[in-house]
Amino acid sequence: MIGPDVGSLRSSVVLEPGQSHEFPFRLNDKGEMRLVLEYWSGEKAVNCKNPPRGEKKTHSKIFAVQ
Repeated sequence: MIGPDVGSLRSSVVLEPGQSHEFPFRLNDKGEMRLVLEYWSGEKAVNCKNPPRGEKKTHSKIFAVQ
């Protein structure tokens, strides 16, 4: 994850199968939200604004922020 809400994390993260990682972020609004994660298989040196071919997306369930 790369972005202004992620804190000082400014690079992509490569995870091995079965490995997990915490991605801190800040929510600046209230209401119903969900998270979207774009990812791809394999380690690739790319700019995340222009993901490589074969990119996949997953969405969280909608959750409320009060």
